[in-house]
Amino acid sequence: MAAFGVDVLRAHVRARDWPRRFAFLFWGILLGLAGVVAVLVATLLVPGPFIALGDKVLAVSDLARMAFPDGRAFWAYEWGNLAKLALALLGATIVLGMAWRGARSRGGSAPSRAGRGRRVVPSYIIAAILFLVLDLWLIGGKFNPAVNPKLLSFTPPAVKFLEERLDEHHPWRFTSFEVVGATTKTMNANSGWWHHLQDVRGYDSIIPKQYVRYMEHIEPQGQLLYNRISPFFDEHSLAHPLTHLLGVKYVITEVPLRVRGYRLVYDGEVRIYENTRAFPRAFLMACAKEDGASSLYPQDPATTLILDRPGEEARRLTDCTLTPASITRYTNNQVFLEVKAEGPAWLVLTDAYFPGWKAYRRPAGDERADEVQLDIWRADGNFRAVALPAGHHVVRFKYTPMSFKLGLYLSFLAGVAAFLLLGFWLWGRYYREPEEQDEIKVVAKNSLVPMFMNILNRFIDFAFAMLRLRILNPSGEGAYTFAIAFYGFFEILVRFGLGALITRDVAQDKNRANRYLSNAVALRTILWVVSLPLQGGIVWAYVRYGNLSPAEVHTIALFALALLFASYADAISSLFYAWEKMEYPAGIASAVVWLKVSLGALVLLLGGGFVGLAAVALFMNIVQTIWLYMLLRRTLFKPHWEIDWGLQRWMLNEAGPLMINHLLATIFFRIDMWILRPVRGETEVGWYSAAYKYLDGLNVIPAYFSLALFPLMSRYAQDPEGALARAYRVSLRLLIMVAIPIVVFVLFAADPLIQILGGAKFLPYSAWALRLLILSIPFGFVNSLTQYALIAVGQQRFLTRAFIIGVTFNIVTNILLIPRYGFQAAAVTTIFSEIALLIPFYYGVRKYIAPLPWVDLYWRPVVAGLGMAAITWGLWSVNPLLGLTSGFVGYLLILVLVGTLRHPDIAPFVAERWRGRFSPSHTDVV
Repeated sequence: MAAFGVDVLRAHVRARDWPRRFAFLFWGILLGLAGVVAVLVATLLVPGPFIALGDKVLAVSDLARMAFPDGRAFWAYEWGNLAKLALALLGATIVLGMAWRGARSRGGSAPSRAGRGRRVVPSYIIAAILFLVLDLWLIGGKFNPAVNPKLLSFTPPAVKFLEERLDEHHPWRFTSFEVVGATTKTMNANSGWWHHLQDVRGYDSIIPKQYVRYMEHIEPQGQLLYNRISPFFDEHSLAHPLTHLLGVKYVITEVPLRVRGYRLVYDGEVRIYENTRAFPRAFLMACAKEDGASSLYPQDPATTLILDRPGEEARRLTDCTLTPASITRYTNNQVFLEVKAEGPAWLVLTDAYFPGWKAYRRPAGDERADEVQLDIWRADGNFRAVALPAGHHVVRFKYTPMSFKLGLYLSFLAGVAAFLLLGFWLWGRYYREPEEQDEIKVVAKNSLVPMFMNILNRFIDFAFAMLRLRILNPSGEGAYTFAIAFYGFFEILVRFGLGALITRDVAQDKNRANRYLSNAVALRTILWVVSLPLQGGIVWAYVRYGNLSPAEVHTIALFALALLFASYADAISSLFYAWEKMEYPAGIASAVVWLKVSLGALVLLLGGGFVGLAAVALFMNIVQTIWLYMLLRRTLFKPHWEIDWGLQRWMLNEAGPLMINHLLATIFFRIDMWILRPVRGETEVGWYSAAYKYLDGLNVIPAYFSLALFPLMSRYAQDPEGALARAYRVSLRLLIMVAIPIVVFVLFAADPLIQILGGAKFLPYSAWALRLLILSIPFGFVNSLTQYALIAVGQQRFLTRAFIIGVTFNIVTNILLIPRYGFQAAAVTTIFSEIALLIPFYYGVRKYIAPLPWVDLYWRPVVAGLGMAAITWGLWSVNPLLGLTSGFVGYLLILVLVGTLRHPDIAPFVAERWRGRFSPSHTDVV
C-alpha cells in the first residue's frame, strides 16, 4: 500500500497542476486521520451501538471499559486494528481521487489511448479492485482461529482414569455435578468425545425433544437456551431411577457428594464418584402383566417397562425380571448383541430411539440363517426395545435412514445425468467421423465408446443394486434374479439370433437394411406370440413343484410383455452396428438405464418391490424402442414395410444356429440359477447373484470388444493372406493381459466388494462365490472373442456342437453337485465349464482360422499375475490399497521385463505409436 501511495504521489507531482493535486492528497490524508479519531471517539465515548448480553443491554463503549482497565491497555491491544482502519480510509481517498482525475480527463479535449485503437482499463478501476482485495484480506484473511495442536496430546489424570475403565462389551455413560451459581464447567459437555467417553449432557444445535423431556423428568433443564443439556445441580437427581436407567456410572465434580449408592473412586484435580446402581447398556425384560400406561416414564425401571411408538397406544409391562445382555460389538451406527431368553422377553438397548434405526435377529451360531427384521418400540420414553422369542439369538441394530440413502442416490443420479449431458454436448460439438479407410480409428471408436458407455451403465446399475439389495434382502433379490434369468432364456428364443445376422449382412451391403429390418420385426412378433404358451407352461410347473410365489409370477408376466419391445429395439440397434455407429444405441442405452434406475428407486421406496421394477422395465423398453426408431429415421433411412416370406424362411434357417448358440451360451451361464431356485431356495440364489453381478460387469469388456471387431473380422474373413488370424491373435493377447490382473484384484478384494454392493447380509457367502467365479474369466474372455471369430468365418453350426458339449457338462455337473454343495458347486462348475467349452473352440480355431500358440498367449500374463499377487499379499497387511496399487504397477513392469512389448504381435503397434508421436506432423514448428 505504501509503494502504491508513493507511485500515486509521484504521478501527481509530475502533473502540471501539482500544487492543487498535492493539496487534494493532503486533505485526503487529513480526512482519513479524522475518520480514525471519529471511530475512536464513537467507540470510547459515544453510547452508540448496543449489544444484548444475557439479560442486559450494553453500549459498545461500556463493553470497551469492561474489557480494558485503562486507555493504555486499549491502545496496546487495538493499535493494529486502528492502523488498518487508517490505511483503509487513506486508500479509499486515493482511489476516489484517481477516479475524479479520470472523470476530468475524459471531459477534456485530450485524446485518450482508447481513441488511438487500444482499449485500456482505467487505472482507478485496477486500484479499486486491488484495494478491495487488500481490505477483505485484512478483515478476514486470518479469520479462522487456531491453537497449538499439542494441547490435545495431553490427557488429564482424571480422564486417563476413565479411559482405563472403558469396556466395549459393557459401555457406560458419565455426567458432571456442579453447584448452582458456580462459573466453572467441570469436564465441559462434548469434551469427552475426544477420549471416547459417552456423556449424558450435550452441547448441540438440535436436541431430540424426547431426550429433553426425559432429562426434565429427572431435573429442570435451565440451559436449553444455549443448546445444552445441563449437568446435575441437585443431589436428588443423581439418585433418580431414570438416572440409573440412563447408565450413568461415573459423576465428575469438584465438590463432595453424599448420595446413597455412589462411592468415591478418584480424588485428584477433580472428584469422580461411581454409581453402583447404574443399569447395563442392554438387558432383557421378562414381564408377567400388561396394561395401559399413564406416563412414559416408569417409577421403577427394574420391574416396569413402558413401550410406545407412533400410531399406537402406550403399553405398560409390570412384574418384570431384568437380566443383563451381552454386547459383542458396538460402533457408531451398528450394535451387535448376543442374548439367551428362557421365554418370550423384551430386549432393551438404552440408546436413543430414533427413526432410521432397524433391528434384525438370527439364531446364534448359525451364520447362514436369514436375519428376521424386528419392530423397534420406544422404551421408557427414550430407548429402543425389540420383542424376542425364547432361544439363543444374535440381534443387530443398524442406523440406516432412508432419507440419507435417498439423498445420496439422488445426488448420484444427478451427477450421472450432468455427466451424460456434458458427454452428449461434447460429442456433438467436437466429434468428426473418421475416414472409411482409417480402420483403426473406426474400430477404436466402435469398441471404446460402447464399452465405456456400457461400463457407465453397469456402474449405474451397480449403484442401483446397492440400493435394491438392501431393500429386497437376499430372498427378494434371489426371486427377482430368477425372474430375470427366466426372461433371458425367452429373450434368446424371440430374438432368434437375427441381430448378428442383420449386422453381418447389412455391413456387407447397406441396401439390404430395410428388407432385413421389416422381416426381422415380423419374425420376432410371431416368435413372441408362439413363446407365450411355453412361458405359461413352465411358470405353472414352477408354481406347482418349485414353490414359485405369486409376486414372482406377476414379475415374469410383466417381463414377458417387455420382451416384445426389447426385441424390436435390438433389431434397430443391429442396423447401427452394421453402419459401425455403435455410439448411437450406446448413448440411448445409457440414458434409458439412468431413467430406469431413477424410476426403479422411486418404485422401491414406495414399496412396489420387484414387481414394480418389472413394470418400470416394461415402460422403459417401450421408450427405448420409440427413441431408437426416431433416431433411425433421422440418421440412416426411413424404414417402410417390405415383407418377404422367402427371406424370412432363409433368415430362420440362417439365424437358427446363431439362436441355438446364443441359447446354449445362456444356458451355459444361467442354468445354475434355474437349478438353485427349487433345490436350495431364493436366498442362495440371492447370494450367488450378488457375486455374479461383478462377473456380468466384467464380461462387458470381451463382449463389446468382440462386437466392435465383428464387422472388421467379417471383412478379414475374405482375406486369403490371413488377416483374420493376425487380428484374432493380437486381440486374444490383449484380453488375456486384461483378465489376469482382474483375477488377482478380485481374489484379494472380494469381501469389500460384496460389502459395498449388498452389505453384511451377503457376507461371507457372496464373497466366496465371487472368488470362485472370477477364476473363470481368463478362459471366458477367450471364449467370448472366439465365438465371434468363428461366426465371421461362417461356422455357426460348429459353434452349436461346441456349445452342446459345454452345456451338457454344465447341466450334468450342476444337477449332481448343487443339491449337496449349493452355490459353491455352481461357481466351481462355471470355471470348468469354460474350460470344457474352450477345448472344442481350440479345435475349431485350429481347423477354420489358424493354429494358435496357446501357451505363448498365456505364460507372460500368468507370470506377471503371480508377481502381482506376491506384491499385493506382501503389502496387504500394511495397507490394502497400497498393496493393490503396487501389485498392479508390478504387473505392468513384469509384463515389460518378460518381453511382452517386444513380441512380434505387439511390437509393430508400439513402434507405430512412437513413430506417430515423433513424426514431423506431431512436432512443434519453431
